[in-house]
Amino acid sequence: IALVVIALTVDPNQYKPQIVQVVKEKTQRTLSLEGDIKLKLFPKLGIDLGKTRLSEHGNAGEFASIDSLRMYVAWLPLLKKDLVVDKVSVEGARVHVVRKADGGTNFDDLVSQEKEEPKKETPTQVKFDIDGVSITKSALDVDDQTAKRKLSISDFNLETGHIKDNTHTKIDLSFNVQADKPKVASRVALKTGLLFALEEKHYAFDGLDLSVKGEATGISGLELGAKGDADLKLQTHEVALKDLKFNLKGKRGEDKLDVALDAPVLLLTQAKAEASKVALKATVEQPKGALSANLSFPALSGNAKQFQIGQLTLDLDIANPKMPKGGVKLQITGSASADIPKERARVDLKTKFDNSSIQAKLGVNKF
Repeated sequence: IALVVIALTVDPNQYKPQIVQVVKEKTQRTLSLEGDIKLKLFPKLGIDLGKTRLSEHGNAGEFASIDSLRMYVAWLPLLKKDLVVDKVSVEGARVHVVRKADGGTNFDDLVSQEKEEPKKETPTQVKFDIDGVSITKSALDVDDQTAKRKLSISDFNLETGHIKDNTHTKIDLSFNVQADKPKVASRVALKTGLLFALEEKHYAFDGLDLSVKGEATGISGLELGAKGDADLKLQTHEVALKDLKFNLKGKRGEDKLDVALDAPVLLLTQAKAEASKVALKATVEQPKGALSANLSFPALSGNAKQFQIGQLTLDLDIANPKMPKGGVKLQITGSASADIPKERARVDLKTKFDNSSIQAKLGVNKF
């Protein structure tokens, strides 16, 4: 009855001056509430927030702002440490993060807490159930003064399905990213199905479709794509890839790059390691020459900790008018192995060039 009475009689907009004053006293930041506040207490606890702005600590510069926010939470599940939320909608969120030269940040005052005697309580994991998340037209600026670099994310859009532990959902994400060290100016888009189990650190992606277009790390005209299914178990370091296709095209200086990876099956578990016709093709075209490389191995044996490639083949085709006969072709064969716990890896290679037999042994310890 009290909740109904409050919901019908209390207008939160009447308390804007008091809210602003409390924020100023507690954080030395200025809160601007330009839009209407709509508070709902029954049958769910929720808020509709209009245009809002929060200043930097001790000055009028903008730290964060939003154009609108809507979120509603069910009351009764909260009593059982369950967070049941309707679809969360955020529009026009903007955050400006600064990492100062001394290592501090412009939000340290918001997250720092006074030191207290540790409480001997058993932490209770909060369960969450969110109908969906929608974030549109949002942005993040990062000024890292320690490393003297800047990063900007703009036109950030995210749409999700039902978000709950051990429940399949859909992710649709896109944003622009710009950075100066290294130089990046790209559009990123990701669509995938997702199933996660947080306690087990298990993440499964199905129908993954990732694309990056623009400029990055000195590559212009970049077209990067990845498709396939991935199952990652981080606690046990297990990886399962299916129908993975990766491609990269672009231009680095005068060199044209074209790289493609095809992995129909790549499996690393505690019990076994398995692969099926993994192939990597790469070409580099230059004004006066070209390089073509095809790497393949038909099988993988062992497990996630120790695995071996028994039959490795690398075909190299180098075309250059300055070389004898205008270039050279080599077929390199060999084997490879890795012992992850002991941090050891080894590759044995052999080939023939003219009438010479060439062998190479490569190894690394403590990698």
